[in-house]
Amino acid sequence: MKRAALAPIRVAKPSAAPRHAEVALRYAWHETHGRVYAPHRLVVVNRARELRLFLSYRHGDTLPDNDAGRDDLELLLNYVVQLNPGYGVPAMIAEARAWAPWLSCEDARTLAKRIAGRRPIKLKADTIARRIGCTYAERTEPQEHWLLRPQPRPATRGPPTAPNRRRARQATEKGR
Repeated sequence: MKRAALAPIRVAKPSAAPRHAEVALRYAWHETHGRVYAPHRLVVVNRARELRLFLSYRHGDTLPDNDAGRDDLELLLNYVVQLNPGYGVPAMIAEARAWAPWLSCEDARTLAKRIAGRRPIKLKADTIARRIGCTYAERTEPQEHWLLRPQPRPATRGPPTAPNRRRARQATEKGR
């Protein structure tokens, strides 16, 4: 294994130099061997899982052979390509053939290459629900794992607290 070249470490206390060198070695190791931190990956995994769950709930094992089915398939494939970086086109073709057996291999390949050739879309749950035609009743139905349900909106402003009322009263008294 090739070792990373480290710059000399200058510290105020000579006794701290070994500890600083150890930290520098660990950082250098993580740059070459460490895990890539990707918090958006969990969102993509959940979106793909929820899309599959909803499409199987709505359409069963296969998508319909119409524009709505093709649009749903394209949306799902956008998340499949994000799940499989570097292996996107074959994974999309396999997913397309599983969900749309009416789609020929050549059509699946052209659809996968078209999606892989552009920047993948990332949508919020509300936007996905609107795009696939998910009704509010379907979203609020009790399901085991249903992330497409409406998310509660945070309150813009809570009730005034005693310190806030005091500050407001003092500000108005100074303004008089």
